[in-house]
Amino acid sequence: MNALRRSWLPLVLAMALTSACRDRPAPPPPVSPAASAEPWPAEAGAPVRWIVDGDGREWDGADGVVRGRDARGDAQGPLDVVAIAATARDRRLLIRLDIAEVANLYSGPRDGGTAVLQVSSGGDRLELDLRARRLRRGDDRIRLADAGLWVAPAHAAKTFELSFDLEALDWKPGSRVRVGVGEGDSVAPIELKLPTAASSSSELTLTKKADHLRVASFNTLEHGILDLERGDAQRRLLGAMDPDVVLLQELGRASPKHAAQALGMSHAVGKKVDRIVGHAVVSRFPLTELTTSDDRFVAALVQSPTPVVAIAVHLSCCGYLGSDQDGRRLKQARDLANYIRRVRAGEVSGCPEGVPVIVAGDFNDVGSPALRAEVASASVRRIPLAHPRWASAHTWGTLGAKYPASILDHMFASADADWQSGFILDTAELTDAELTSLHLQRTDSAASDHRVLVADFHPH
Repeated sequence: MNALRRSWLPLVLAMALTSACRDRPAPPPPVSPAASAEPWPAEAGAPVRWIVDGDGREWDGADGVVRGRDARGDAQGPLDVVAIAATARDRRLLIRLDIAEVANLYSGPRDGGTAVLQVSSGGDRLELDLRARRLRRGDDRIRLADAGLWVAPAHAAKTFELSFDLEALDWKPGSRVRVGVGEGDSVAPIELKLPTAASSSSELTLTKKADHLRVASFNTLEHGILDLERGDAQRRLLGAMDPDVVLLQELGRASPKHAAQALGMSHAVGKKVDRIVGHAVVSRFPLTELTTSDDRFVAALVQSPTPVVAIAVHLSCCGYLGSDQDGRRLKQARDLANYIRRVRAGEVSGCPEGVPVIVAGDFNDVGSPALRAEVASASVRRIPLAHPRWASAHTWGTLGAKYPASILDHMFASADADWQSGFILDTAELTDAELTSLHLQRTDSAASDHRVLVADFHPH
């Protein structure tokens, strides 16, 4: 921990990375994704939590949920809402929208139509134009973050979850709230009463166990790890988590060697793609770089007590279901899955057969819902990370962003990596005592638009 927190001194020598492994001839084309995109099973005995993650299963049969339905086929455009539900939990208003066909909720072709979510309490009225991502409070346009808006998933789907911060809106416990849909589709409003008290939360324990391998993943936002203004905060974030392995994205002009030394680590492999995109695996354990033919991920054999393969990923940005960007991203996901298969089969030089695999990074998961299944088809499972206190799994979001906070980043692992626990780190949700114990500042997570993903493993 102390080594991770020591100050970083600028270095002038760049690292000349040499490949320790060479690929064998290309294998047969990858199979179609038959594996489920279902996440890793939740921790044993863990209570059911309401999480804005796009899953939606906690709504089924739950108490305190108000529901409404609408006719299919009465909408103008792709957002034909057929069911709506709402509840309030821990000072958050949670809304579930079910639409008739798979589509992106807040992106799509310019002529694709929209729908407007209408939420009101007393004389205070919010209107959220979903496709335009425009939020109005009365006659005034406000930022999405001003209402504490979270949405999941970011990719196309038929079920979406949205959440508003009731404290940010200053909507009092016991008041009544109406939720409906207008314009492109018309859904009769439903009404609920806000609970009079929020549940209390206990202090968090974010430290790792001595026998666990801790892996963190972080998109640093354009070489943020060495940025003069943001670097200190980012190094505090990662240092406080005491990781054994860090998977970094958007290194930009920062070299993997410099990034590792900034974090007090001795070992790094990585690749630079352009002035923004560059990714690395850095570790306190020795690394063997594994050759990859795709610029969108980098892999290394981590010589931990039980060796694992760590893969840092940054897939192409933007677009929506069926767009050119989405097609490129799906191909990259298929290439990644094929590479994981080869690693597991011992078909990448320098990698023994059957080594546990951990994959994480910025997947820019905003297009096809098949992306997660493409990766999972390589016999890895998505780890269901969430914020430890907030009822959300968002990994991306900034105060002035034109998109709502949502899930762009993922972590996957093979069963023999033996995932134990994990969380998404945001200093804004920690108590003063927790910040002090971790030597963090409340604004540290604002040093990037992405959040740090943390997971503990017991590989075998």
